Amino acid sequence: MSTLFSHVFTFNIRRVVHDLYARYERTRGQGGTTGGLLLGNDLVVPSPTPQQSTSSTSYDAVVPDITTFRPDKDDPLDIMSQPEDDDTNHKKRLKDKRNTDLQKRLELVSAIIATSISWNVSEAFENICSRTLTLQKHCCYENINFGLKGVNGYLSLLAPLEDEKDAWKISPDMTASRLLSVAHLAKAIIFIAGQEAKSSDLIAGYAMALPAVVGKQYCFPSLSLLSKYWQDPSARSLFSSALNGLPQKETMSLIVYWEHYCKATIVLGIMGCDQPQMLDNHVRRYTALSLALLLSDSDLDEPKSHQSDPSHASVARTLASMELLSQGFNTWESYINAAEVLRTMFAYTTDTQPAVSRGAKNAIFQIASMNTPLVIGTLTYDTSNAKKLEDRIQCLRIIGSFIRKKPVILYSHVHRVVESVVKTLDPNIPHLREKVLPTATAVLHDLVKTYPFVDFSSSAQKLVVGTLEGASVIYDLRTATRSVVLEGHQGSISALGFSPDAKFVATSSLQDQTVRVWYSNLSLFGVLTSSLSQGLSNTNNRNNRYDDSSSTMDHRESGSQKAYKVFSFALPRGGKLVLFYNGVIYLQRE
Repeated sequence: MSTLFSHVFTFNIRRVVHDLYARYERTRGQGGTTGGLLLGNDLVVPSPTPQQSTSSTSYDAVVPDITTFRPDKDDPLDIMSQPEDDDTNHKKRLKDKRNTDLQKRLELVSAIIATSISWNVSEAFENICSRTLTLQKHCCYENINFGLKGVNGYLSLLAPLEDEKDAWKISPDMTASRLLSVAHLAKAIIFIAGQEAKSSDLIAGYAMALPAVVGKQYCFPSLSLLSKYWQDPSARSLFSSALNGLPQKETMSLIVYWEHYCKATIVLGIMGCDQPQMLDNHVRRYTALSLALLLSDSDLDEPKSHQSDPSHASVARTLASMELLSQGFNTWESYINAAEVLRTMFAYTTDTQPAVSRGAKNAIFQIASMNTPLVIGTLTYDTSNAKKLEDRIQCLRIIGSFIRKKPVILYSHVHRVVESVVKTLDPNIPHLREKVLPTATAVLHDLVKTYPFVDFSSSAQKLVVGTLEGASVIYDLRTATRSVVLEGHQGSISALGFSPDAKFVATSSLQDQTVRVWYSNLSLFGVLTSSLSQGLSNTNNRNNRYDDSSSTMDHRESGSQKAYKVFSFALPRGGKLVLFYNGVIYLQRE
């Protein structure tokens, strides 16, 4: 009678990948003559620069120990870190030891990949794996098997299979778990190969090609399991590829099944983002409202009573709802209170959890790219009218983020933004001006620095902004009011500027090809003209007030006047307009 022995190693795939990244970067950071990492005998892999995930949120951010893994006594490759020493020989030994550890990690990854993947599925994916890990195609470790560690540490191990492709025919959960393992390991391999930008496409291509290779008995991966890892780009790619591979009839059956379960919100949300036409109005409404409820997670909304952080599950749910609401906003908008959803995201931008704060900002940017008037209108309205000072300051900071990171989105709405920011400096509202002054000043500074049709005179404490309609508005920052409206251009304002003494303002429009010089203070004639025109306007339009969601100011607070001088120009190719540089208006050829 023979006795068989087996040795079971348990390890966290995410941990292996994270450790591989960390050790590879440490080795690369110590410098070398090759500028890369030697794998095998003669293959030198270039040293790429790590790039942030393109996902608006990162699943790694909500895994508590992903960046602070402790040594594991059950992991034979875990080695306690040793303190640095000034001894040159010690540093050399430590460097050699780290290189050896890195090679051991790569050997472990090679064994896992050879055990987990099926060959002759995706040539591009397999070529990268074989080249980077010096694996021979069709390499398989017959004495190594694949298993899963489940709840309470219970192990589920595959029995020996005659054909390794039979492992994809066991169950949807097994397929999903195995694909996730392959995806995370492949991502690290592709990173080492310097082709991280292609990782999602390569992994998705491999997953989409599997059913044809395995055959009719292939078990498609569990969509509900993959949906738990929605923040992870690899899991999202696998979800989309699995969804696209399902027959339409089966997909519709799944939708009908999932709509009766609360946990289906994320699954249906993903489907609504990728293929909204598959969801009928009832399911869309249910999913949209459920995502909005998930966004207002009680664990995150309630004040921290005993300095306890929200659970990681709550953070993950909130991040998922943010991303799904923003990516599928055009699908969900008609079923939710969009302004209130935005305000909830505004509040999350100041959350103490970095992942939540970052996710909220990216979600707001995403929604703004789809419906700019809604986002900017809500922001400017709350900046001017929010009851709490903290909310106004919060909106000002979000506006500052738009100016620095997404200036193009804000371009057509700068005049509304300026007016709402100026409104917060109103000296007649107790304690408002001194509270918001630092934040409002920073926002105005960014506006002047970013947009050529906004300028500020520190000596006169005046701000001028051009509009798309051809008007320029001068604000007196001491009183937080409009002082003058300059109207005369037949096209949008392209650039403007104060003279050094702030006595004049020069404005230009590339559409009507004119430069107009104005007095920055309202003349007596302008006052009379403004009063007369305002009187007639009030008589004919008594009930028509200036209605702009960014401010409650109207034209009665300001006057208008005609240009002092008008100059026509023809802008030559390769030239640019410079206003009031050393007090001179001229064209400069580059």
